[in-house]
Amino acid sequence: MSSEKSALERVRKLLRLARSSNPHEAEAAKVRAQALMSQHGFTNEDVAEDVVVIVEEQPNHYREDLARLVARAKDCLMVTNKRRVIALRGRKRDVKMARDLYRALLREGEFRGEMSSTGNPPAAARAVWRSCFWFGFLGALMERLLNIPARIPKGVYSDGQGVPQAVAEALEAAEALAEQLDEEIVDVQGVLERLRQRAYDTGRMVGERVEIGEQRVNFYLTNR
Repeated sequence: MSSEKSALERVRKLLRLARSSNPHEAEAAKVRAQALMSQHGFTNEDVAEDVVVIVEEQPNHYREDLARLVARAKDCLMVTNKRRVIALRGRKRDVKMARDLYRALLREGEFRGEMSSTGNPPAAARAVWRSCFWFGFLGALMERLLNIPARIPKGVYSDGQGVPQAVAEALEAAEALAEQLDEEIVDVQGVLERLRQRAYDTGRMVGERVEIGEQRVNFYLTNR
């Protein structure tokens, strides 16, 4: 984070403290915030914050991961409450761009993340596909938006043990699918590996091709 962004975030934190019910704490925070604003030449518009709710229901892991990724890319903060409602907080312009980008990428990911099949694949197979698709999709977006390698670092978008949540869910779903297929297919592991790889590759392809604009997001959609 640049020194200017760091200072801006400190000012915002102080201004939030300035709304404290403790009058002495509030006054001290207000004075410090004004001093920092004067030091860095910040205006009231620079430090103003908006909060926009983007997910009102219990989010699944990939919605939360996508919101966090977009928030970082657009200099916003993703916040949640006890009901795990996801909101974006930041400057009005940044929050609007982050909200629009989140909605566009979520729409694209959910549309492309559905397992295409002429048959009726088992629910576990669809779960494997969805999880691995989102692992690839988010990885490609991390590269483009944050310049972070697609190999997700330990602790980032993770279950807390260094295992990306999408991978953990994919493996769990794969085990369930293996039990269903075991008596019918000899090379169960081979089938699962090909399914996971194809889903991951598809997710990366979509993440690499979706168009991401600063003011407006267009979609790279084919065969609709």
